[in-house]
Amino acid sequence: MKKRCTFDDIDKQIIAELQRDGRIGLVELGKKIKLSHPGAGNRLKKLLAEDLVKVRADLNLRKLGMHLVALGIEVDGVDRAMEFAKKFSLCPRTAFIAPMTGDYNLFMILVCEEIRCLQHLIEKTIRPLGGVKRLSISFSSTPFEPTYLPIKIPVEKGEIAPCEKNCGKCEIFRAGLCIGCPATTNYRGRL
Repeated sequence: MKKRCTFDDIDKQIIAELQRDGRIGLVELGKKIKLSHPGAGNRLKKLLAEDLVKVRADLNLRKLGMHLVALGIEVDGVDRAMEFAKKFSLCPRTAFIAPMTGDYNLFMILVCEEIRCLQHLIEKTIRPLGGVKRLSISFSSTPFEPTYLPIKIPVEKGEIAPCEKNCGKCEIFRAGLCIGCPATTNYRGRL
C-alpha cells in the first residue's frame, strides 16, 4: 500500500503563504513562518519532492473575461469515463475533470472567452462522442471564488486540436461563430 503524505503546522503555514504569493522569496517566507530561510527552503523542497504542492501561474478569469460551463456527464461505464477524462485532460478549455458517483459519472469545468464557443464545444465535440448518455449543462460568468484558475496556455500549436477536431475545417469556425481551440494554429482568441 502506498504511504500517504502528510504535513504539519509549519508546512500548512508555508502552503498558506505560497497561496497568498507564489513568488515569495525564501528569506521573506522564513520570516513569516519563523524559520531560517534555509529551513523554509528545505521544507518547501520536501513538499515539492513529495508532490504535495506545485507552484504555478494561474490566470485571473475576471480580468480575462472568461466564462465557465459546469458539465455533469453520464457516459457508458467506468472505462468510458476514464477514456473521456484522458482525452479531455489535454484540452486547453478543461479546467477541471473528475469522476463522480450519482446521477452523472463525470464532472467537468470548461473555460472560454466566449460562451458560444463553449456551446459549440459541447454540441460539436462532447455530445456526439460515443457513450455519452446525457449531460447537465450550467453556464456561468466568472466565479466568485477562486479568482484564479489553472488555464492551459498552449505554446506549441498544430492543425488538429487535442479533441482531434480541425478548427480550420469546421463550418462554425469558418463562419466566425467560434474562435477555435487555443492549441491550434487557427485560434483567433486572446490567450
